[in-house]
Order: sequence, then structure tokens, then C-alpha cells
Amino acid sequence: MSLKEEGTYLATMNLAKRLLAQGLITRKEYRRFKERMEEKYKPKISTIFIE
Repeated sequence: MSLKEEGTYLATMNLAKRLLAQGLITRKEYRRFKERMEEKYKPKISTIFIE
């Protein structure tokens, strides 16, 4: 994974976390989205920063 892809993954997951915090998506939707993004991007470093 390139640094650009790591950055894209982090930005995407931060947005998803904000949607969750605002109640716009459920925990189940967040978890499913997170799983899909991990499959797509296969992050190495970023997983340290995302719960």
C-alpha cells in the first residue's frame, strides 16, 4: 500500500467515524464499512490509528 492509499484510507475512516458520532450511520454499518475498506486498501500503518 502506498502512502497515498494510506492517507485515503485514514481520511475515509475519519469521515466514517464522524458519521457514526453524529448518528448518521449505525455501529453495524460502520463495522461493515470498515471491513470493506480494510479489504480494499489492506492498510498496514493506518490500522494503529483506527479502532
